[in-house]
Amino acid sequence: MIANKDTSTRPISSNANNESQIYLFNYDKETRGEITLLATISSKVCGIRPIMKPSESAFSNKQASSNSLMNKAELLLELSQTDSCTGPIFFEKLDFSYLLEDASENNTEIIRSLASSSEANATLVIDFERSRFTLDTPSIRLGNYGYLAYEPLTRSLSFSYAIINDEFEEEQRQWSTILASDEALIITQVSTSQVLIQQGLKLFVISTDLLFSIGEQDSDLDVPVQALIDTLLDTPNLVLSAPITSEITSNPSLLSDTFVINAENTLYRYEDNEFNITPNNTSIDSDLKLVFDLTTEGDILLIRESQTAQNTLSYVSVNGDESSLLEADSI
Repeated sequence: MIANKDTSTRPISSNANNESQIYLFNYDKETRGEITLLATISSKVCGIRPIMKPSESAFSNKQASSNSLMNKAELLLELSQTDSCTGPIFFEKLDFSYLLEDASENNTEIIRSLASSSEANATLVIDFERSRFTLDTPSIRLGNYGYLAYEPLTRSLSFSYAIINDEFEEEQRQWSTILASDEALIITQVSTSQVLIQQGLKLFVISTDLLFSIGEQDSDLDVPVQALIDTLLDTPNLVLSAPITSEITSNPSLLSDTFVINAENTLYRYEDNEFNITPNNTSIDSDLKLVFDLTTEGDILLIRESQTAQNTLSYVSVNGDESSLLEADSI
C-alpha cells in the first residue's frame, strides 16, 4: 500500500517549481490503483522510510516471521537542509491514516509533523506472548507493540507504545527516562519476550512485559512509577571484558526466554536469566566467521567459516557440548 523506493513505481516526482512530490499508490482492488498526492516538499528528499507495526499473524503465531509485519499508514521523510544529502538531515512524518480509515467519508486529511532522530531510528518491540482476540467470526487477534528509542542529545530512553483496550482499540502511552551515561544505546528485540540493550560494554536484557507494564500507574506501589523507570538500566546482565570493535549480532529467537549473541567472535547463550559462553570448548580465532542459528529446542547449529582451512558445521547442545557434523570447503 505504501510506495517503495523502486523507481518504476515513481513514489517521488518533481513539479514545475522543482519541488518533490510524494505519492501514495493504493493497490487495493476496490480503489483500482488509486494514486494520491501526499505532500509537496521544498527541501531535498534524501530517503523515504516506512513505519512498521505487527500484523495479526504476529500475535496468532506468537513469533516473528515473513508475514508478521505490516506498514502503518505513516511514513518518514529524510530531508536535507541543503541541496546535498551529505549535510544536516532532519525528519518529517506523514500520517495518511484518514485516507484509508475514512474513505467512505471522503476525509483526505494528511497530518505532517516534524520527527526527532530518535523517533526515526526507534526499534519496534512486539509483545508476542500476550494478545487479545474478538469473539467475532472470524476472530481477530491483536496485541501490544511499541517503539523503543534513544536520543543522544538529551541522553533519554523513551518508549511509545500501544495497549489494546477492552474495545479492541489502541490506547497510546509513553514513558521516558534520562540516563546517567552518555554512551549510545543499541536496541534489539532478541526473542519473543526479550529486548537486548547494549551500552558500551554493558548488556541489559529487558522483558517486553516490563517495558509495557512499568509505566502503568499502580496505587499499591510504595515507589513512584518514574523512580522505577529510572532504574531500568541500573544493573547490567553482562559486562564484557574487552572493547567492542565490531557489532554484536544475534538471530531473532523463536523462544521466549533464550537467545544467542555473537560478541567479538564469542557466542553467548542467554538462558535462566544469565549469559554463558558457548560452546564449552570455545577458543577465539579472528580468522573465523561464526554463523549460527538457535533451534526451537534451544540447541545451536554453528558454522565456522575459515579463511585458511575447511569450514565446519557443528551442533551445540543446550548444555554447551559441541559435536562436529560436517567439514567442507563450502557449507
